[in-house]
Amino acid sequence: MLMYAQCDGVVPGKIFSAPGRIIAVAYNGLFLPVPLGLINTLTCSVAGEVITLNFNTQVGDRIYALCVPY
Repeated sequence: MLMYAQCDGVVPGKIFSAPGRIIAVAYNGLFLPVPLGLINTLTCSVAGEVITLNFNTQVGDRIYALCVPY
């Protein structure tokens, strides 16, 4: 089963956690690419259920994950 859920973390901030194994990450409704040598783009890295952004979020931003819940 997949779920699309809001991630926990402090805004502004860079590190968020999801309620399961992450498949994809969305920032304010737009899916973020995994870095593949892209420069000057908003990207993230994922390890298990932890998301690390390459930018700081701002008040009002939302981070969601498409994930497989545990």
